[in-house]
Amino acid sequence: MNLVGPGDERFGQAHFSLAGSALHLGQPLVALEHFAIALDAMGDESLSVGTRARVHTGAWWAHACWTIGDSARAAALAAEATAYARASGHRYSLVVGRAFEAITHQLLDERSKCAEAASHVRSMCKRYQFTYYDKWGQILEGWARGGRMGVQLIEAGLSGLRAENAHVRMPYWLSLLAQTTSDQEYGRQTLRAALSAAGATGESWWIPELLRLQASHLDGADRRDALGRAVELARAQHSPAMVTRCEADMGQRSLGGATPH
Repeated sequence: MNLVGPGDERFGQAHFSLAGSALHLGQPLVALEHFAIALDAMGDESLSVGTRARVHTGAWWAHACWTIGDSARAAALAAEATAYARASGHRYSLVVGRAFEAITHQLLDERSKCAEAASHVRSMCKRYQFTYYDKWGQILEGWARGGRMGVQLIEAGLSGLRAENAHVRMPYWLSLLAQTTSDQEYGRQTLRAALSAAGATGESWWIPELLRLQASHLDGADRRDALGRAVELARAQHSPAMVTRCEADMGQRSLGGATPH
């Protein structure tokens, strides 16, 4: 950021990079600011990673919007990014836009839409020999399907990402496996691995959700403490969506209901 200024061809990409990094480091408000600057600066340009700036920026921006509790804006940004990618005819941008859109549907708990987007990503990656995002498709389709087949798809996607040394979002991916498996001990082990990964890389944006999921395996004071830590961290990170999830769990248990997943 200190090396470029307005008018420099790298200006928008610098803001794009900062925005994505800030989001994953648990700073969604910073991310929102810099995604907006990036999109305004680049418009229809191509990013150095090979995607159209309007697609990649808008699709990723959606996740920051969801984090701060603006689900409607998140859904709109994801849909707009995909629509623009389709209209542009740029295949790789469409794959990336749909992959990010699948995550947005997962965050919104829209299983059928998530499955549709993830399946589209997988088919396009196979047809045009794109790599990396096909693993996203496997994991997200696995979550959407559920059951034993879902677990197998997620595990295959995780193995593929590890083979490519692609560890960004690993805490998030592992949480989807933990939610999908019916093996309680496997789920607990997976959540511990997710928290360890987050601690090792500093990718803290998903830690409140990991703590919430971990609390579902606990009872009494331990459960309340875990949810309390999750709420405290989510508030510190300005993540109302995660605060709401944790408080819903607290309310469900206090009313004697089942813990939502």
